[in-house]
Amino acid sequence: MVSCKVNDETGDITLENEHLRFIFKKSEIGYKEFMIYVHNGSEWYKVGLCSPIARFTYKSNALMNYSKNINPTSYKINEGDNATLELYSKEVDVDGVEWNFQFKFSLKPNERRVLAKYAVTASKSRQLLFFSGPFLYVGEGSFGANKDLAIFPGLEYLLSNERSSSKNDVAEVHMHRFLPHPYKITLPLMFVSYKGYVLGLAWNPLYKWDGRNAYISAIFASPNWVEMKKKENHLLGLFVPSVPKWINENCGGPYGYAYKSYFMEPNHPVNIEAWIIAGFFEEPIQVLKQWFEIYGIPEIPATSIKPEKAIEISVQTYLDRFDSEKHVFSQNVPESWGPHASPLTSLQLWIHSLSVNNPHYKNKLREVAIKAMRKFLSTADSFIPYANGVKYRWWTEIGSRFILLDLSLHAGLIEECLKVAGDYAKVFIANQRPDGSFGFLPDESHKILGEAGDTAVGLCAFPAYNLLKYARFTGDQKSLEAGLKALNFMNTLKRPEGSQTWECPLHTPDIVASAQAILANLEAFKITGNDEYLSKAVFWAYTGLPFIYTWGALDRRIMKYGSIPVFGSTFYLHPWFGQIVQWCGLEYAYSLRLLSDYDDSLPWKTFADGITMCGLQQQAAGIRMCEENVLDEKYRGYYPDSYDVINNVFSSYWLAPGNGPEIPGGNLLSNLMMLTGKNVEASFSILNVGKKKVYINSAAIIQDPKFDAEKKYLTFKLNYPINETSFSIIAGLQKPEKVTRNGVEIAEVSNIDVADEGWKYLPEQALLLIKSQHLSAPTLIKVFLT
Repeated sequence: MVSCKVNDETGDITLENEHLRFIFKKSEIGYKEFMIYVHNGSEWYKVGLCSPIARFTYKSNALMNYSKNINPTSYKINEGDNATLELYSKEVDVDGVEWNFQFKFSLKPNERRVLAKYAVTASKSRQLLFFSGPFLYVGEGSFGANKDLAIFPGLEYLLSNERSSSKNDVAEVHMHRFLPHPYKITLPLMFVSYKGYVLGLAWNPLYKWDGRNAYISAIFASPNWVEMKKKENHLLGLFVPSVPKWINENCGGPYGYAYKSYFMEPNHPVNIEAWIIAGFFEEPIQVLKQWFEIYGIPEIPATSIKPEKAIEISVQTYLDRFDSEKHVFSQNVPESWGPHASPLTSLQLWIHSLSVNNPHYKNKLREVAIKAMRKFLSTADSFIPYANGVKYRWWTEIGSRFILLDLSLHAGLIEECLKVAGDYAKVFIANQRPDGSFGFLPDESHKILGEAGDTAVGLCAFPAYNLLKYARFTGDQKSLEAGLKALNFMNTLKRPEGSQTWECPLHTPDIVASAQAILANLEAFKITGNDEYLSKAVFWAYTGLPFIYTWGALDRRIMKYGSIPVFGSTFYLHPWFGQIVQWCGLEYAYSLRLLSDYDDSLPWKTFADGITMCGLQQQAAGIRMCEENVLDEKYRGYYPDSYDVINNVFSSYWLAPGNGPEIPGGNLLSNLMMLTGKNVEASFSILNVGKKKVYINSAAIIQDPKFDAEKKYLTFKLNYPINETSFSIIAGLQKPEKVTRNGVEIAEVSNIDVADEGWKYLPEQALLLIKSQHLSAPTLIKVFLT
């Protein structure tokens, strides 16, 4: 149902459907405003207004500035499936020049958005300083300055009592972002919500408002602190001409007069087109989906190098930079962290070796992987003294210990890896508080970033993820309970934050926290089957979208699918607005790729591919990616820590392709591997065996797991490259009577790493380790119970 009707008594015009209602108020001087209502299922509720409908400022022939509100006096209504209201106004300025204004509002049935088109022409050449599109005063006449959430993607992610353009996350000199450079806006949809009611604006930044110039200017103030007389609301507005070509960034107030005039040609229109989004949403963050419904999913960036070639370059980078004496890898240029052995790099090298035909090259990859793995295991306990108590800062330093679990299923040394991961699971549990949370415990140099003992999503998500992962591999009940307890606490929080406290304030909005919260909830969902955890994974996926560029400027090759790391700064002094830090987005991409197996509410895999390919755009394939385009082999295979979108400048600090947070996918190389069909994480399946749950993890793809209660055996198929050997861990079983591979019994062994094939039972943990050769595909495993 959609309608557009005139009230015969008042002259008011109502444009409405099932979800929203616009009332254009008639006055003695014309239509001076429209009020916006939302239906919540039982009644209409006012969410804001636009008053005046438009405003313009020009410079006269005498070089004086004049401003005027536009109050249309005539209208035209077209009803049907797409109801439209057109409003018209004619003004004559001080120089006798005639200005014509047209406003068109279109609404379809069952939609929560109205298309607003504003247009102005002048009969003679004019100097335009300001022409507004919709200026929405959210909450005016209803909830006022209250809010639950307000988002200006790329810049602001505000909770209830927070003010926009504040010093919470950045020093005063950098705090203003109410009228930003358009390149700092990632996803052009800004909104405010309160108790499920949402009002916002969406637009296409590439829309050419005069047929030649793009980038409509956007203003955001929550609450409305920029207008002295209108504080009890939130301001969302669009106008022309553009920042920064005509208007200085964050200057000039809400009607920011241009520092130089835009010269209008006679009878040549200036246009603004935007969508006013209004509705009631159970999860307000999901209003972001409206932008993709309007403008579509962004195209994946094109690259001159294919992902397969980029993988080869990346792997060769690690081989070239492997210290054959110390068994460590170089992870950045310049080498600020120092070379180190990384289980993640070893895992990536081993996975790549599975697709290599040259036996010498295959052996070289595995030799390096194993040497680095053994080096890491020899020092794996070194972090434990710093992880207990106030000395720890970064939980992510522990993550590599849990990647050993995935690596061991390919390379062996399972028992050693289980011990290391188990020790660090105990570290997490020891630091967990009674409510399930983990506290911020900074050292002296990090106290400025947050209050000691406070908590955040990122502080809880990473321990929860790794505890649940360890529980998935081992069936350890204490880790499972602690992981779920941390997750249940974390899921009561509303904003992704607190994952980069080595340099960013604790409560700074942070895409890495979104990624880790997704992963933790997916682990819980896989283990428990509880759909609430999947719903929460989807929620946290939406929270990461404001950090991703959904568009690319006309003069920027690298931008679309780039990721802003945080809406804040490093130690308050270095702001990250308009700064792409792709490793942060790549961690998010990896989590989206896993989520896409379970949810299709948005094309999460496409987002993951886009973010990955944006990372590939930034990778140096023998040529340093900067303005001078100088060949510099030391950067080969690396990609920049950051890219300044505004100034088109890359960081002087470059990351190795597999460098990133210590999860299997938080980097470029793992995402490239996943994009090309290579599995980075272990395959997992769960079976009910009697009253017990049995967890199966394998380097191979697990298929058709079954338990035959009558014959007392469980069976599953493994898909792994032919003539390779994989490991599997089965948790929760009693010691079996025998194990067969393709009908042939394989031996129980005491040292599973030395044996060509076999199985071993660890009674203290109730773990069954299976090493199986793959002579055909698939490989059928049967485990016979007593």
